[in-house]
Amino acid sequence: MRGVITSLLLAISIAGFSQEFDNNLFSGTSGEALYDSIVANYKTDTVLTYSQARDTLFRNIYAKNDTLECMYSGWKRYVDPDLDPTQAVFTDNGGNEDINTEHVFPRSMGALEGTAAHSDMHHLFPTRVPVNTARGNNIFMDIPDNQTDSWFYLNQTSSNVPNNNIERWSEDISEGFEPREESKGDVARAVFYVYTMYRDQVLNTAPQFFEQQRETLCRWAADDPATQEELIRTYGIAQYQGDNPNPFVIDCSLSQRMYCEGVTNVECFTPTSELTESTWTMYPNPISQGELIIEAEKSWSHIIIVDMLGQVLERHPITNGETTVRLNINYLPMAGNYQVILYDSNNYLQTTPKTLVRH
Repeated sequence: MRGVITSLLLAISIAGFSQEFDNNLFSGTSGEALYDSIVANYKTDTVLTYSQARDTLFRNIYAKNDTLECMYSGWKRYVDPDLDPTQAVFTDNGGNEDINTEHVFPRSMGALEGTAAHSDMHHLFPTRVPVNTARGNNIFMDIPDNQTDSWFYLNQTSSNVPNNNIERWSEDISEGFEPREESKGDVARAVFYVYTMYRDQVLNTAPQFFEQQRETLCRWAADDPATQEELIRTYGIAQYQGDNPNPFVIDCSLSQRMYCEGVTNVECFTPTSELTESTWTMYPNPISQGELIIEAEKSWSHIIIVDMLGQVLERHPITNGETTVRLNINYLPMAGNYQVILYDSNNYLQTTPKTLVRH
């Protein structure tokens, strides 16, 4: 389990960190009104085809240094940049060390093939084939170690309780599946996302599926809050899905307010200790119109500007080696506060954001 609560407070946005921002998305709203607001602002009307989604995930979202890691077991495969990424890690016809795509919310339980939910990347993970098969369409649950049928770690499968590093193993029984500790929060936030965005479709397909695991997912979301890597990942996905991130990643209070009252009561706060400290400045600030100048000590891959709901308003690529950037901010819709973040998706780095005031 990640030992430090690093979940986003959503002093809002990708970085929701500033004291000047509200702590929660749609603060003061609850029940169906909160649900309606989240869906209206974060449900995407743009998804890739399933084939495109898998290739994009394996090449551009999850791969680090051309290496892909199984979400459940930690097994890693090299992704040859000259090959189709999905095929590059599936070379043994689904053998023990092959990697395929896991639907955290199973197709048969609501992420139906041919619908947007099927290829919505916010709940698709790379997984080793035997682990994906074992999970199937089971609910997520905490499994007593002495009742576990199968254990999965790296490229290993065992029927015996591990002697060490037990938190790194995923567990399976016929009734349910338990991911390794470091993936539990990621799984919970993905399930919350699908249930929220595609609720009618889910309830018409498998009306009890979400409720059967809701309390478990609430505990996992609280115990394993979002990290910088998960935050960057959701915004990486967003650029292919109408610039809509998973709101349960950018606001650590959202699952508590929507689904977990009476189950968990965890105070979440900003993961500033995990963000990359880098010397950079922007001026003029406050600004009314014209150019915003950003100067940094190193070159980043791009700059993003987000509003108070975490919606991306500007995604500006930076030329390699460029350390001074000029942005025209006249497109910003109104006076108010925005967050500016320097971002490097290749190295999974993000600076501590700065608040931009337009007046």
